[in-house]
Amino acid sequence: MAAAYEKYAAEPSAPAKPKAAPAPDTLEIRTVRDLQRALQHLSIDPGIVDNKMGPKTAAAIAKFQRFAKMPPTGQFTLEVRAAVQAAYHMMRQFETAQAEA
Repeated sequence: MAAAYEKYAAEPSAPAKPKAAPAPDTLEIRTVRDLQRALQHLSIDPGIVDNKMGPKTAAAIAKFQRFAKMPPTGQFTLEVRAAVQAAYHMMRQFETAQAEA
């Protein structure tokens, strides 16, 4: 054990780098909570981010659907998920480009 200590004590080691938190642009919409966060980022108020499909979340989905030229059903469907995901990522790319300019 002393030999192992001598070996490793003599060699300087690089400090461990903390893992970075995932960037917001890596958000993948899987749950109602993810959808609510993405809608908030798009400045559409879904109410409290609580992972529940309440009336405010449904109204926010319908508002997004109108902007996206989709039938405003207010339902969390695969099409809505894909459209919000695309809009969210487009917004993040725009923000990144603006920050770099």
